[in-house]
Amino acid sequence: LRRYQDALAALTKAVAITPTADAYYKIAQVNRDLERTAASASALSSATRMGIEQETKTGKKVEWLSEAMWMSGFLENQLGNDASACRAWKLFIARNPTEKARVTEATRTMMGFRGCL
Repeated sequence: LRRYQDALAALTKAVAITPTADAYYKIAQVNRDLERTAASASALSSATRMGIEQETKTGKKVEWLSEAMWMSGFLENQLGNDASACRAWKLFIARNPTEKARVTEATRTMMGFRGCL
C-alpha cells in the first residue's frame, strides 16, 4: 500500500511540473489499484484527451490509448456517469480494437444509455 501511495505522490508531483498523457495514465492505474474509482476515471479522462492530442501531433500510435478509453468507459459506467462512459466507449470503438468482447460489452451497455447510440 505504501509503495502505491509513494508512486501516486511522485506521479502527482511530476504532472504538476510537466503534465503528460503517460503520467496521467500511470496515475489512473495506481488509483485503480487503490480502488479509487473516481480518481482513476478523472486521470483517465486527462490521459485519453492528452493521448489523442499526442497521436494527432506526432502521428505515432499511443500504445495504451485504446485500453485507457475502454477503462474510462468502464469506470464512468460504474460511477453512473452515462454520458462520460458513452463518450469514452465511442472513442474506443472508433479505434477498431481487436478486443471484440470489450466492443460487445461496451455496445450492449451503451444501448441502455439515453441518447448514446
